[in-house]
Amino acid sequence: MKADGTSNSDLHAGTATSWLLGLITAAAGAMVLVGWLLDIPSLKSVLPGFVTMKANTAVGFVLAGLSLALTGRAARSARARRVSQVCAGATALLGLLTLSQYLFGLDFAIDQLLFREPAGAVGTLSPNRMAPATAVNFLLLGCALLLSGFRLTIPAAQGLALLTGLMGLLPLMGYLYGAAMLFGVGHYTQMAVHTATLFILISGGVLFVRPAEGLMRTVTSRTIGGWLLRRTVPFVLGVPLVLGWLRVEGERLGHFERELGVALMMIILMLLLTGLIGWAARALNRIDTVRQQAEVKVREGAAYIRATFYGIGDGVIATDATGRVTRLNPVAERLTGWNEAEALGQPLKTVFGIINEETRAEVENPVERVLRDGSVVGLANHTVLIARDGTERPIADSGAPIRTGPGEVVGVVLVFR
Repeated sequence: MKADGTSNSDLHAGTATSWLLGLITAAAGAMVLVGWLLDIPSLKSVLPGFVTMKANTAVGFVLAGLSLALTGRAARSARARRVSQVCAGATALLGLLTLSQYLFGLDFAIDQLLFREPAGAVGTLSPNRMAPATAVNFLLLGCALLLSGFRLTIPAAQGLALLTGLMGLLPLMGYLYGAAMLFGVGHYTQMAVHTATLFILISGGVLFVRPAEGLMRTVTSRTIGGWLLRRTVPFVLGVPLVLGWLRVEGERLGHFERELGVALMMIILMLLLTGLIGWAARALNRIDTVRQQAEVKVREGAAYIRATFYGIGDGVIATDATGRVTRLNPVAERLTGWNEAEALGQPLKTVFGIINEETRAEVENPVERVLRDGSVVGLANHTVLIARDGTERPIADSGAPIRTGPGEVVGVVLVFR
């Protein structure tokens, strides 16, 4: 369990999520390649009249998906790490080469290397050449996957993944609202709907490679901030998308004019956001009330323990895990001749010197035995306490460990009379 409450199970779940999203992305890319191989339009373009996912785009998703699926395994296998990095580099290179063709008017003969597409395909400038936005996304995604393999560059990898996801979300909004400018600019090739969807999926997978680090630390933590983010972000992202679609459809079907549609959407959005803020405020108030009640119980428990410690009729000495005195009650002060202020921080054997009455040999300090064995111990017979002034007194005592968790001893309590 980390300081922010993130457990090992959370980390394993994050790695498993990355692995699963990587496999889904690679499998989807492979299915599109099958569509090109067998000429199945539904695999290439999802719906009739939609832009096809280009063959090179499908190859890019196979490479990126394999890289992501192997990234979580890289810590356990040097070979997996190398293969993951090679796939990530190939993904970035594919995007860079395609982008160079657009920027500099070059032709590397990579667009129709695998399959040929006839001229005049829907939303396509050059046959089988991916959209410029797709090329940029592959370049960003490849760099994100390369950086995600190193702990120090995780924040940069997550930032690139977020940018990739955003650039995938915009085309989806374009398809949802019928805004062609969001999935294609001018006469350039447009981004296919399933291309945009896979960019969102795989960018989410990159974010979960190391879910307790970088930008994801707060999101996955078990703090109040993490709890609030996990419950509000889906609402904040999803509701405006749905309301925008309802408004566009309402205007298209003639139910209301544009001005009224904007007003209705704003009113509904304000009401929903107000309700969300109110819900969050009530939840935080409940959490704060529970916290305050817990603090009161802790203070009451501490006061009770203190009263018991200093009011008990036997001598009581408390130590830390190193055997140094942390508390001394009045009876222990009287029996040992040490006052608490002087005894604090002293090794216990300095304050509590004991010998065998018959042999006059030094007896092992019970605290040392407790710290070594982790169990309750008692003194043998004929044990004598040597007070600070040299006075000897036969005693009987026992020591018990103080634990914060299974197997973790943080101190010892010694009781004697």
